[in-house]
Amino acid sequence: MSNTLFPSVKWCQKLHFIAISVYVSEFVPENINITKLYIEFSGSGIGAAGRNKYSFELNFFKEIETENMRMFTNENFIEFRIPKAEAESWPRLTLKPEKFHWLQTDWSRTTFEDSDPEPENERETMERDEQDEQLKELMKELYKDKEGEISTMKEELEHNTTKTYLICFNSILWCLFSYIFVVTVRMIFVHKSEAGQYLYSSIINTLMVAEGIQFLEVIHVIVGWSKGDFVSTLFQNLGRWLILFIVVIPHESAHLLPSFVMICFTWSAIEVIRYPYYILQLLNRSVELMTWLRYTAWIPLYPAGMLAEALTILYSIPEIRREGKFDLTLPNELNFSFNLSVVLQYYCIVLVFLLGPRMFYHMYKQSFKKLGLNKKKGKEE
Repeated sequence: MSNTLFPSVKWCQKLHFIAISVYVSEFVPENINITKLYIEFSGSGIGAAGRNKYSFELNFFKEIETENMRMFTNENFIEFRIPKAEAESWPRLTLKPEKFHWLQTDWSRTTFEDSDPEPENERETMERDEQDEQLKELMKELYKDKEGEISTMKEELEHNTTKTYLICFNSILWCLFSYIFVVTVRMIFVHKSEAGQYLYSSIINTLMVAEGIQFLEVIHVIVGWSKGDFVSTLFQNLGRWLILFIVVIPHESAHLLPSFVMICFTWSAIEVIRYPYYILQLLNRSVELMTWLRYTAWIPLYPAGMLAEALTILYSIPEIRREGKFDLTLPNELNFSFNLSVVLQYYCIVLVFLLGPRMFYHMYKQSFKKLGLNKKKGKEE
């Protein structure tokens, strides 16, 4: 196909309707749009310039009625028979007095009788009706295809937008936790047993930002942007918020604990591996080393992190009980008491005997699935 050309078009009118004939044979429509004041036509076929793509658009002189419009085709042209909104003579087809070299008036068919011309015989009427229906069906299929293409484009746009957002989300968290990991390791090597005295002030703001952003992972699972386990994701984030915002930050004694240093190390080490793995997955890339680290590094890091969280809570309980910042004592208007130290002791039991094992089992299943351990075992047997 070459560039778009204008087809040869003839029009005529009766008192009640206009007829527009487009001289293109073997016509394959792409867009036919007729409104009360406008016609838009495009498609491919054989016309005055041979096989090409032909199109034109016109603004009508006055309004027409689209409901009773008829269309039929033959070997040489397509004709649109369009009722006028008002029975009257039009001085021209177009809204403005314009002249187009491809548009001509068919004076031989232009009369102003009260009745529409009938086909010469019943057979011609049947053929035209059949052709009319075929063209309508073709137009319906064309519109369906276009709607499908638009729907597909919207889905692709939504998918690409979500993918770009998740790549940015994971990249930001990787940068934050990489900073925390590097600072923590440096403090451990430089200050050794006194690392806790310097670590808190160095990383606490970054850690708060990282954990605040990380809670969005729960929403990602809910809306289907992530395939993670909802219960594990929720309790992991709530557990971290409890340790950071309820236990560590409000109580100064927790700032210096070696277990808090271990928390910073295990949390950041896990995420420094996890987020690059997620980014590679979003990019449809696979790096064997990163996959292996993602599903083996948890074996020492998860138990160490759980132990560090439990020790931080237990060592902080005396100060929590003494200061009672989050306690609610009787009497009060709610007639309800709350003791944070007691709740934290029960949480440690749940963490060690329920949440921890559940998380370990979830990662154990994922490791078997991703690393193909089941297949290897089957081959050995």
